[in-house]
Amino acid sequence: MSKNTVVMFSMWAPDTPTPIAHRLDKIIRCLKDEGVEVVLVSFYKCGKDFKGQLSHHYSLERLLPFLRKFTNLRTDKSEKDNLPDVENEGAFVSNAKRLFAAIARCLFAPDINIIFALPASLLLVWAVLRHRAVYVFSVTNPASFAFTGSAVGWLLRRKVITDLGDLWYVIKEPRLNFQFEKRFHRWLEKSTVQRSDLVTFAYPELMELFSAQYPQLKNRMRIMEQGYDGNFVSHADIQRERTDVFTIGYFGSLRMNEQYKAFFSLLESFKKLLNENPAIKTKVKLLVAGTVSHEFLDKIQSPDFSANADYLGYLQAGELEAKMESCDAFIVVTGTKEIPFSYLVPQKLYMYMPYKKPVVYVGYAGKQLQRLKKIFPSVYPFFPDETDGIKTCLFKLINGEISGGAIDDNELLKLDFRNQFKSVFAGYFKP
Repeated sequence: MSKNTVVMFSMWAPDTPTPIAHRLDKIIRCLKDEGVEVVLVSFYKCGKDFKGQLSHHYSLERLLPFLRKFTNLRTDKSEKDNLPDVENEGAFVSNAKRLFAAIARCLFAPDINIIFALPASLLLVWAVLRHRAVYVFSVTNPASFAFTGSAVGWLLRRKVITDLGDLWYVIKEPRLNFQFEKRFHRWLEKSTVQRSDLVTFAYPELMELFSAQYPQLKNRMRIMEQGYDGNFVSHADIQRERTDVFTIGYFGSLRMNEQYKAFFSLLESFKKLLNENPAIKTKVKLLVAGTVSHEFLDKIQSPDFSANADYLGYLQAGELEAKMESCDAFIVVTGTKEIPFSYLVPQKLYMYMPYKKPVVYVGYAGKQLQRLKKIFPSVYPFFPDETDGIKTCLFKLINGEISGGAIDDNELLKLDFRNQFKSVFAGYFKP
């Protein structure tokens, strides 16, 4: 067997513009730094620019149009509020629907993406055997890829590493309250950890929950926070595009309705700021890069914003870092509903960290920011309906009345993803 070959297993390609893919990207780069040959099995295909980081890449994206038909059967709503309205249904019909949904959730466990994970797992078997790899490294989200990846690695008697970079059932509220459903998903969760030689967690609190739930497996759990990749930021090598215009940047795709609600609230505040302070129009520019909807594009290209907002499209690595370096402040938008877990800090904040610039955060800004603000004090959080507060914050930033807070460099260093990776996997992949 090739002791220095790792087969990564993920639904997403590492260059997909999502936080989970960004974590996968960082893991692959760290493995390459360790001299490890990386083979990637993912459902989605990665672009040509990234393939140079991989020894081989196998994808089943061509099956996507066919398999997507099955996802219309989806019953695993992400929240209780999204379940069908049953006020006008009889008790028997309502309970029958709930029972059917619970059974379907078990059939499509751990989640509906098992439809993609099962055919990808067959490709994983072939890749492991072909490259005689010793390690199978599965990355969530979704959970179905962690479950099937750990199962394949265990059956093939390989060393199994599972990275839990997102939520799992241990911290999700029960949706349909059927005991058999909850027990089945607990078994899926426990068996995934049991089959893994090493489990890494993106959040300390998440590892604590797993440790409490499965104390007998605690010795194989390690923390590897989301962090940032210090190698992506080289202030000495990037030419600063310094101008007299205060530049505020948003870098990333807008995919969820909740994100659009938060961003439209910020745009409303920006519009008020420009209308109430005509002289400021020559001093500020909003930059947006990433995949956005036509409605959003029409909004920022309207007469209200056209002179003060630029849409940059999708930026490749290199271009992205140069534009981020040229910004004076950043924007983060999240869901507008309460997130009860303190560790759910948006990946964007980690990405912005090394630049040491202020961040305007619009969305639910409760428990999940408490921990991060201790080491990243230049985050200014607002709920979406606080348009006047957002407007005042933007005004003070543009006029230099407030700025990025002093960041503790020692604390910042602890969140360098490469430092964490080296600590967790010290000597692990040696031939």
